[in-house]
Amino acid sequence: MEDNNDRGSLYEEIAVAYGRAGEFDQGLAIVQALQGEDTRERAMERLNCYRDF
Repeated sequence: MEDNNDRGSLYEEIAVAYGRAGEFDQGLAIVQALQGEDTRERAMERLNCYRDF
């Protein structure tokens, strides 16, 4: 049985890694695909740290 929370955490880390690499839009696409509002919000908060304003 697959744990969706673990998969969401992995995708969150990938999205943040894209942000660190300067690829905010790629990270945003991953965040938007995440299921679960809480997971999406947490990932977006972390990804926003790497947004170019």
